[in-house]
Amino acid sequence: MRIRGRIEHTLLIQRGNLFPWAPVCLAIGIGLYFGLAEEPGRGFYAALAGLLGVGTLIGWRWPSAWSPLAVALALVAVGAALAGWRA
Repeated sequence: MRIRGRIEHTLLIQRGNLFPWAPVCLAIGIGLYFGLAEEPGRGFYAALAGLLGVGTLIGWRWPSAWSPLAVALALVAVGAALAGWRA
């Protein structure tokens, strides 16, 4: 539990300074999409939509130290969905 407490403390200290990571998270999602071996089906996009919804809900409803990680996960899903839409 000590490690978890340290991680939460570090995330709370960084609160407000995490916005520059938004394009990085989008780029990770885009990179993951283009790293796929073949074009994904509708199930992939449904999973991305679910991941986006869960990440956004956790990020807004439970404002804690872990909410920026949930929002980052949602941004990765958005990046992958945008790459698929554009491709």
